[in-house]
Amino acid sequence: MKTSQRLLALAAAALLPLAALTAPNLLQQGWSDADRAFFYGTPQGTAMYPAYIMQALEAADGLPFMSRENLEQYGVLYPEKDLKVPNNPWGWPIGFVADTLPALGGLKFSVTCAACHTGEVRHQGKRLLIEGGQSVTDIGRMGGDWMRNFLATDADPARRERLFKRAVELGHPRDQIAADWAQVMTRTRNEATRGSHLAATTPGPGRVDAVASIATAVFADGLNNPRNLFPADAPQSYPPLWDIWHFDWVQSNASAHQPMLRNVTEAMGTGPNHFVHPDGTLKPEPDRWRSSYRIQNLYEIEQRLQSLAPPPWPVDVLGAIDTRRARAGRKLFDNHCAGCHGIRQLKGAAAPTWHLPVVPLAKIGTDPMLVLAMSGRRYDASVLGIDRPLSALEGLNIVAGAVKAQAYADAGITAEQAPRYDGFGRKAELNPDTCGYRPRPLMGIWATPPFLHNGSVPTVDDLLSETRPVRFASGGNDYDPVRMGLAAKGGPGALDLDTRLRGNSNAGHWFTDDTTRPGRIGPALSAKERIALIEYLKAATRDNYPTKTTGYPTKPVNCPQAPGWAAQWLKTLGLPASN
Repeated sequence: MKTSQRLLALAAAALLPLAALTAPNLLQQGWSDADRAFFYGTPQGTAMYPAYIMQALEAADGLPFMSRENLEQYGVLYPEKDLKVPNNPWGWPIGFVADTLPALGGLKFSVTCAACHTGEVRHQGKRLLIEGGQSVTDIGRMGGDWMRNFLATDADPARRERLFKRAVELGHPRDQIAADWAQVMTRTRNEATRGSHLAATTPGPGRVDAVASIATAVFADGLNNPRNLFPADAPQSYPPLWDIWHFDWVQSNASAHQPMLRNVTEAMGTGPNHFVHPDGTLKPEPDRWRSSYRIQNLYEIEQRLQSLAPPPWPVDVLGAIDTRRARAGRKLFDNHCAGCHGIRQLKGAAAPTWHLPVVPLAKIGTDPMLVLAMSGRRYDASVLGIDRPLSALEGLNIVAGAVKAQAYADAGITAEQAPRYDGFGRKAELNPDTCGYRPRPLMGIWATPPFLHNGSVPTVDDLLSETRPVRFASGGNDYDPVRMGLAAKGGPGALDLDTRLRGNSNAGHWFTDDTTRPGRIGPALSAKERIALIEYLKAATRDNYPTKTTGYPTKPVNCPQAPGWAAQWLKTLGLPASN
C-alpha cells in the first residue's frame, strides 16, 4: 500500500465508530475475565434514576438515549460481546448498571467505579484496553444531555407518553410511573439549577471537578444550603487505580488515607443526599445518615484492585522498546525523577505500604485550583451544630464518617469486623488542608494521557520540555507512541483544552535552566534525554524501578488558616480571585 493510501486508511480507522473497530487487545494486568466482569458490573449503590425510565428515554434525534449509537459520542467503552457482565440487562457501556434497590423503589440506573476507571488506547486502528485506567468518557456532557432530554420530554406530552409506555413495557410498575417520573423531574430541575450556578471550566472527556460535585451533593443538596455552592473550576483527570492499595495517602492532594472512607465519600458525589427535611430541619438519627451504599460491594471491589497490575507496554501494537536508550533513561530517572516518583516502602508496615510525599504548591507550581477548592473554601455546616465554617475535607470527614458508620450498622458489620472493611486497619483519617500534590510511582503511566493532575499536558515529551502547547485536543484515544501521549488530531468529541482558563494551567513541574521560573524541579533536558526517559517509562516495572525502604514520615505541610489566603495565592499567580 502506498504511503498516502496507508495514511488515509489510518485516518478513516480513527473515525470509525467503536463497534466497527477491531476487538480490544487485553494486556496482562493480573485480572481474569471474572475479575473484569465483576469490576464492570458491581454497583456501589449510587442510585440515580429508575432504570426502566432511563432505558426508555429518547434522545433529541429520536434514538434511545442509552443506545450504543447515541452513547458512543461521549467516549464510552463497551465490554466484549462474550464477557458476561452482571447487572447489565440491556447492553449498557462499561460502568453503567441497573441496580436492584428495593428500599429505593426497585431497579435503579447506577454508575460503577469502572465507568471512570477503564481506559483505552488506540493506534493504527488497533485498540488496547487499560483496566483501571483513565476513562475518556465525557460524563459532564452526557449528564447535561440526559437532563435536557428529561426536560424536553416533560414539556412534550406525546414524547412523555411514549416514555411511559416504553418504561412500562420494559417492566416499570404502571401504577408508579407518574409518581416516579415526578421524582425524576424534581431531581433534574434541581441539578439543572445547580449546574447553571456551578458552570465555570468545562471538564470535557476524562475529567471531572470532583470537589465541586461531591461538595455540592453533600453540603448544598444534602444540607439544603445554597450558600454552599461554589463554581466548578478545579477539573482533574481520573487517576489510574493500579498500585493504589500500596499508597499511604491517595487522591491528587493526598487527602484520603482510609480506603472505605474514600469510597463512601466518592459515592456521595452522585447523590442524592438528604440529611435534612425540605424545611431545613435535621432528620433524626439514624435516618439522617442512612444511604443506599453497598458496603460489601465496595469492599470486594477494593480487594480485586489488589491484584490489578500496571499495564505493560504492548510492543506488538505500539512498537519495540529501545533497550539501550531505556538503560540511559533509567539513570536519568534516578537522577531527576526518583526523588519524588520512586517507591518508598514503609519499614515495618502491616501490609506493603508506599509513602507518597506531598510536594508543596510553592515548589511544584502546578495548577492550584484543586488545593484551593479543597482547602481554601469554607462551608456552612451550622445545621449540624458546628459553629465554624469548614473546609471541604473537614466537612467530608465528619459527614462521610457518619454515613459510613450507619452503612456498617445497616450491613451488620461489627466493631471487630470494621477494621478489615476499612482497609488494612487504617484509621478514618483525612488530612484536612494538605497544601500540595503527591507524586505517584510511574509504572504504567504511559497509558494515562493527558498528564498532570488536571490533564493539561498532552504528552510526556511536552511535560519534560521547556515549552508546552497552550491549546490541544483533549479526548479521543488516539496515541502517539514516540512522544508518549495523545496524538495531535484528537478524536470525536475531543475538547479544545485551553490552558489559560482557570483550573487548566499547564505550568509547573518544569525542567529548565531558568532558575527563576516558578515550579522548576530540574535542569533543561535535551531531546535525546527526553527520548531516553520516555523509553525507560515504557520499560518500567517493579523489577527495574527505583525502590528504597524508609521510616514513617511526618505529615504534609498544611495550607494557611488565615482568612483570604486562597485569594492572595491566586493574586500572586496572576489569576482572578475565586469566590
